[in-house]
Amino acid sequence: MKEKEQSEHSHLKSNGNKLGRNIVVGIAIVILFVTIFNMLGYVFLWEWVGVVNYENIKTKTLWDWTELLLVPIVLAVGVWWLNKSEKEIELKIAEKRRLEDKMVAEQRATTEREIARDNQRQNALESYFDRMTSLLLDYDLRKSEGIRNEVRSVARTRTLAVLRNLDGKRKGQLIKFLHESELIIGVDPLIDLRGADLREVDLQGAFLLKANMSEADFQYADLRESNLKGANLWRSDLSHANLSKAHLSGAKISEAKLFDADMSQSVLGGTDLTASELNQTNLRGAIFHDPDQYNSKLRTANLYFARLDRANLKDAVISVNQLEGLQSLDNAIMMNGKKYRDWAKEQSFQLSNQLEDRENEEAV
Repeated sequence: MKEKEQSEHSHLKSNGNKLGRNIVVGIAIVILFVTIFNMLGYVFLWEWVGVVNYENIKTKTLWDWTELLLVPIVLAVGVWWLNKSEKEIELKIAEKRRLEDKMVAEQRATTEREIARDNQRQNALESYFDRMTSLLLDYDLRKSEGIRNEVRSVARTRTLAVLRNLDGKRKGQLIKFLHESELIIGVDPLIDLRGADLREVDLQGAFLLKANMSEADFQYADLRESNLKGANLWRSDLSHANLSKAHLSGAKISEAKLFDADMSQSVLGGTDLTASELNQTNLRGAIFHDPDQYNSKLRTANLYFARLDRANLKDAVISVNQLEGLQSLDNAIMMNGKKYRDWAKEQSFQLSNQLEDRENEEAV
């Protein structure tokens, strides 16, 4: 209906503009002809034109009619032009007001939708807490055994479903609830988070000691300053995640994706990063040993067969021995701020797999 009204409005406006142009053109033509005849009458001394002074002529000449009609015509054109300009201004003001009203209405609708969506998320989270509390107290979720246990299955299914519809902040609240309830701790957690949608989850500063969140999707997650000591993040996708200043001592992050992740100033003592992808990962100032651990096996991070292409290791506390087992360091920035190739030449360093390839070539 609105589109039809706008179309009719545009059509009327277009017809009005055409009519106005036709009137102006017609008046201009009349004035042009009158001017031409006056000039010709002056040249050829036409009496009927009236530009020559004949005292005995009493009839009205073209010049007389011109004097009588020209001023009213000019005034009429001026009045019409003013009215036209005023109408155009009014139309522009009305159109501007219509667009502003439309924009305000759209913004109001967007805000109302966001509020409604936020309320839905909050209701979903509160309903989840109520349901999980019931499973814990009424159905002995903690005492359930076996992966195929019905109570466990219901809890896992409900957890994964709710996570897909929550925002980052509420996802964080849910994970903290599960950890505090000891439902995601240990080798065989009561709730298995494999395949969980934890994208953009807000867990900044969270205490998640020994949490088992393997094979979960943590893309763009906020894990700054979180305590993930002994956590299991095996095969998790942590691409673009923020792990700066996180405590990851003893954590299992093997075969994980850490593309473009921020792990600057994080503590990685004893962290298992075996076969993980750390391409373009920011490891600036990261500590690859745990000063709180006295056992050297626990203090040292395991980087065997990990990829650190284009990673930033500037100011990282890491030994050359820890780097030898890496699969690749192409274009990485090393501890002294230099590119890997320049650093390797200075240190006479080669990765273990490159040494093996070289030995095999020499043997052949």
